[in-house]
Amino acid sequence: MLSALEHAAERARLIVEALADHPPEAVERRLAEVRAGADAGKAKLVAALASQLAVQRRMRAALGGWESEIERLLVELETVRGRVLADDETTAAAELDGLRDEVTALAARLAAAGGESAT
Repeated sequence: MLSALEHAAERARLIVEALADHPPEAVERRLAEVRAGADAGKAKLVAALASQLAVQRRMRAALGGWESEIERLLVELETVRGRVLADDETTAAAELDGLRDEVTALAARLAAAGGESAT
């Protein structure tokens, strides 16, 4: 689970950097400029910018819930810890398995948002 969490955090960091380097708003402006031009030879540029914008929007959407999802997972982990300390290890183990699956899914969503495999 820790490995998946580290992977998710690294993906989130890379997405933040990518969005900072090329904010979707800047790509939207450039796309509008190119489309407004009369040069028919820029069709490939329009397609490339539109594709870039779509990927950036996916990245932003994936990142949008990152902080609240991580906070929730940390609260859940503290609950599991409390159950272990209260000698309720059977319930804690089941919850931990569920959290592991959620962290893996989060890492996969972040990886997919950047167009990469989660593996």
